[in-house]
Amino acid sequence: MSKPVILFDFDGTIMDTEPVIIKSYEHLFELYRTKDEFTNDKQVAVLGPAIDVMIHRFFPEVDLEKAIEEYRRFQVANIKTYVDFMPNGKLLLETLKQQGYQLGIVTTRLHSSVQHIMEVFDMEKYFGAVVGQDDVTVGKPDPSGILLALKTLKVDNKNAFMVGDSKTDIEAGKNAGIKTVGLLDRKEKIQSILDAKPDIVINDLMELVTYLKEE
Repeated sequence: MSKPVILFDFDGTIMDTEPVIIKSYEHLFELYRTKDEFTNDKQVAVLGPAIDVMIHRFFPEVDLEKAIEEYRRFQVANIKTYVDFMPNGKLLLETLKQQGYQLGIVTTRLHSSVQHIMEVFDMEKYFGAVVGQDDVTVGKPDPSGILLALKTLKVDNKNAFMVGDSKTDIEAGKNAGIKTVGLLDRKEKIQSILDAKPDIVINDLMELVTYLKEE
């Protein structure tokens, strides 16, 4: 049997972009509200959903395009300061690539933003498909992004995994008819991921390599 295709969410799964996401929203709260209003609950809420959804929720009276532009400007300027691989993220990619797995990214981040981060960290060599929020009409948990990634890699959904750190990643994988892997990296998300019933749960990315060997 051929090796399965492994699709990854980006933020919080392969790359630790949480600090730059938090800082970017904090910047908007300082502009449009107050820093104190960006509570811990709100900080958790912004990790995963598309930025237009969250900005509209928090700042409904603000010009959406202007706020998004400011968010992206701040984030691009601070990528090198606040972004790094998730623990064992680079080792996992190196290992899976050496072992001959096809890899892809399916994310709610814009394609150009993903591409920028991948260039900064020399990641393009690992992935045969990158699907951003703007590459599909409807984002996760809709399966469109996953199906597009599989089509790009020229495989079907019978031998593929979706790895993510949120319930929307798990739901998207299930909606696409592929196996799902939940990364339990943040305690606030654990229950929602478990409630989505992933096929596999891992606490460390390298556990995925062990699982694949046993398949």
